[in-house]
Amino acid sequence: MKTLCLGGALLGFLPASGACAAPPPPGDGAKDVVHIGTMSVARAAHQGTRLPSGWVLVIGGAPRDDRNQRHRSTELFDPATGRFTPGPDLRAPRYKLPDGAVLLTNGDVLVAAGDARIERFSARTQRFATLPGDMDGASEFATATRLDNGDVLVLGGYDDTMQTTASAWRVRAGDSD
Repeated sequence: MKTLCLGGALLGFLPASGACAAPPPPGDGAKDVVHIGTMSVARAAHQGTRLPSGWVLVIGGAPRDDRNQRHRSTELFDPATGRFTPGPDLRAPRYKLPDGAVLLTNGDVLVAAGDARIERFSARTQRFATLPGDMDGASEFATATRLDNGDVLVLGGYDDTMQTTASAWRVRAGDSD
């Protein structure tokens, strides 16, 4: 098993665009962490979700700890080539969404954090769509967890005024586009 680490923030909240991969446990003489390249833009407070194809969908983030510069962009990482390619744009710019996106049973990705609207990435069409209805705030740093029936539980986070919330939302994700 390999681990892919994507971007992040350096001291002073300056984001990094680098990517690294951690190979299987040590003992084979290989380095444990190997720099494999860079994403197209620096990202902090973003999300990476492994798709059933093995590719990684990199979602949103910001070039620094600045909510006014959120990314709408996404990227796809191909582990076979070690390269990043541009992905489809989100409908809304999002940041502060680690743990706020979840892989659904059909291979789609539900993105619930970083905005009041929930989006769904279709694995089939490679596009994002906004689901009907809004949550009561941006839900930054909210968590999204897939339930056994396929629905998604979205919990907590904080809103546009930096107030933490105890909000709980159940999203009927289903298996359609």
